Amino acid sequence: MGNLIRVLVGDDCGDDQYFLARAFQRACPNAILDLVQNGQEVIQYLEDPFKPRPSLLILDTVMAKINGFDVLVWLRATKAYEELPVIMLSGNAYEQNAIRAKDLGAAYVFKPDDPGDLDAMAQNWTRLYLTPRVHICETGSSRPQNRVSGSLGQ
Repeated sequence: MGNLIRVLVGDDCGDDQYFLARAFQRACPNAILDLVQNGQEVIQYLEDPFKPRPSLLILDTVMAKINGFDVLVWLRATKAYEELPVIMLSGNAYEQNAIRAKDLGAAYVFKPDDPGDLDAMAQNWTRLYLTPRVHICETGSSRPQNRVSGSLGQ
C-alpha cells in the first residue's frame, strides 16, 4: 500500500468533511484524513506530541472558536509548522481573502458545488502536495544524480 499520508482537515461542515474524505480516498488511497471541527481543535491536534504530523492541512476559512485565517497566522508563527502546506477552502470568493491566504503562504480555493469537481481538486492536490518530487542535481561528475526531496511520513 505504500507509506500512509496524513491530511488534517479543519472544517465545521460534516458534508464538506464527507466529500473531502471521499475525494481523497479516490485520489490517494494511502491518505488518512484526520477530521476536526474548528480552528481550536486544529491547533490542539498540532500541539499534541502523540498525534502524527500531517503532510497537508486543509482549512475552512469560517469556523467556530478560531477561524481558518487565525489558525494560519498561528501556523506561520510556529517554527514546527511554518512550512506546512495549507489549502484554505472557502464558500465565498472574496478577493481580499485570496490575497491574505497567498500572503500567508497558503492556497485559497472556492468550495465547489459539484462533488466531482472536488474529486479533481483532490487529485491535483495529491500531485502538488503529497507526491515526492525527483530533482536532477548536477554534481562534479558528468552524471546527474536523482534525489528525492520532502518526506511523506512525518
